[in-house]
Amino acid sequence: FSYSISDQLRESLIKIDYLRVKIYLVPLTIKEELRLRWEAGILRTYFTFSLVDQPFSKNEVVKILTLHGEKVPQHHKPVLNYKKALDFIYWEYLSSQKNVSVKAIYDIYDIIRAKNLRIEEGKVRRLLDYLSASPVRTQISNGASPDHPVIQAGILHEEILFLSPFRSQNEHMSLLLTLLFLYNRGYDFRGLLVLEEYFRKNMVSYSEALSNVSQTRNLTLWLEYFAAAIITQLEGVLKVIESQDYRTNLPA
Repeated sequence: FSYSISDQLRESLIKIDYLRVKIYLVPLTIKEELRLRWEAGILRTYFTFSLVDQPFSKNEVVKILTLHGEKVPQHHKPVLNYKKALDFIYWEYLSSQKNVSVKAIYDIYDIIRAKNLRIEEGKVRRLLDYLSASPVRTQISNGASPDHPVIQAGILHEEILFLSPFRSQNEHMSLLLTLLFLYNRGYDFRGLLVLEEYFRKNMVSYSEALSNVSQTRNLTLWLEYFAAAIITQLEGVLKVIESQDYRTNLPA
C-alpha cells in the first residue's frame, strides 16, 4: 500500500494534537474523570457491537458490565470479554514502554475468547515491523510525520480489515488494536475517545472510505477520513467536559 501526507491530513494532525492538549488541561476531579471514562467504555462497547451487527442496547451493556458475582449468560459473555480487553489495553499499554508485539495481540485475541483462536502470524508481524520501523514522533511543527500515532493507528485499523489475519472477529480486533496503538503512544485522550460511535453513525462513508483503499491500495483518503473522525469525536468530548454537561447528563 501507499499514502501521502496531504495538506488536509497535515492540518488534521495538528488539530488533533491541539485538541489533545486542550482536553488534558480541563480540570476534572478523580471521581469525575473515572465516571467519564466508565461512560466512554460503555459507549465504546455498545457502538462496537452495533457496528459489527451484534447489537445490544445501552441498558443491556450497562447491566452486563455491572454484574457482580452473578453468572453471566453465554450470549452476554462477548460484551464482558470485550470490556476486559479494553481494560487490558488501558492498564497494560497506556503510555507504556512495552512494544506492541505479536504476543500482545495474541493476549487481546485470547481475552475476547474468539472461537478457533488462530492468527496468520506472518501478516501481523510484517505489519508491526512496518509500523515500528521508525521512532514515533508525536509533535508536528512544520510538517506531519509518517510516524505520528494517528497515522500508524489508521494504517493498522485498515490493514487488519484488509488482511483479515484472524480466523474470526477481525472487526473487533481492528477496533481494539487501533486503541492499542493510540494508547501505547499516549494518545488516549483521558480514555474519552469513542471512535466507534463515529464509525457506527456514519457507516456508509466509513465503508466507502475502506472500500476505496481495497480498490486502490492508497490510504491517503482513508487516513484523512480517520483523522477527521477523531477530530469530530474529540470536539464533542471537549465540549462536554468544558460545559460540565457530564454532571447532569447520563447516557440513555
